Amino acid sequence: FNRWASFCTKQEDSSNSNAAPGLEIIGKRSDTNQGLSFAPKIALSKHQTNAKTGAGIPLGAIVFGGNHTNGSESNIAYPAAIQAVSLDTFDSITDMPTGLTFRTGSVGRSNLDTANQSVGTERMRLSSAGNLGIGCTNPHVKLEVARLGFNWTGADPISGTGLFVHNGNNSAQSPAYLTLSAGSSSASAIYFGDDGSSTVGILKYQHSDNSLRID
Repeated sequence: FNRWASFCTKQEDSSNSNAAPGLEIIGKRSDTNQGLSFAPKIALSKHQTNAKTGAGIPLGAIVFGGNHTNGSESNIAYPAAIQAVSLDTFDSITDMPTGLTFRTGSVGRSNLDTANQSVGTERMRLSSAGNLGIGCTNPHVKLEVARLGFNWTGADPISGTGLFVHNGNNSAQSPAYLTLSAGSSSASAIYFGDDGSSTVGILKYQHSDNSLRID
């Protein structure tokens, strides 16, 4: 029995009211072994037959879509996807930098076999280093947010930065804000902590009387 099978198939519900087809994979073992070999899995890979995998290569994707205009199945198209991509050349089994991209949009792709086309626009990327970038493809820190959707080209953030918010360096006059909002009778605050206390310092704005406190 070959547990890994290559196939191309389509599963479709022939009615209009039954639950849609699904895929359920169950792996069984009688102990608490944590090896991946005993867990159910779906493996997607891209085999570049002429050389080692290069940089910027889509390695696999899960795409999402629906039908537009009317109820015709021929109008099914796909405007969103989660996609893996190589971030550099794969030089060895210990040097295969890979990221995950999250792509959304409003333009659907009806033929996923068409060359040189992508599904959706990249909005977010998780790098091989575990950094998450929103609006940028090369996040420097654990969470980086680019307001205008461009990579930062200025000085790198200071070492130890966990959150980096910027304008994308698209324009020297374009701002980047960090906004805290609350109800008119509530408060907005930034708390500073250490290993002994989570409130060693507080920067707090009280909305009810429009006061700012620094403790």
